[in-house]
Amino acid sequence: MALGGALVRALFVPLELIRTGAELLGEKDFTTTFREVGQPEMDALVGVYNQMVLRLREERLKLEEQNLFLEKLLAASPAGV
Repeated sequence: MALGGALVRALFVPLELIRTGAELLGEKDFTTTFREVGQPEMDALVGVYNQMVLRLREERLKLEEQNLFLEKLLAASPAGV
């Protein structure tokens, strides 16, 4: 019975993790990362997801900084664009 429970858990935990990650990305939540679960395949997936989220968060921050700079530049410009 315990083996069956472990097998079901091993099958559904990855699916739940993937579903949750997809929902977070759909909501544009790039702040949430996952912890490793102790299964090599899942830990590799978690690592890829966390790296992807970190890169998306950095890109979003970079774009926000560029937009703020452009807004300040246009506001300070004596001539309209």
